[in-house]
Amino acid sequence: MSILVGSVLAGSFLALPFIIWGVFRFFDKVMHKFFSWSKLVVLLSFLIFWTIAIIVIVLTILYGHN
Repeated sequence: MSILVGSVLAGSFLALPFIIWGVFRFFDKVMHKFFSWSKLVVLLSFLIFWTIAIIVIVLTILYGHN
């Protein structure tokens, strides 16, 4: 995996929780639809996607120097 591909993947995984949070925020504030489980989904998405991003960054550092 090249450094460019690793950076793009890591950046995408770091941005996904904010996109998910924005969608739920839009539904709550604009559409007036409240989901009681939305905070749990946002928390889990932060944990999962940021863990994946850290793994991608570490793998890019270790194996991306070609």
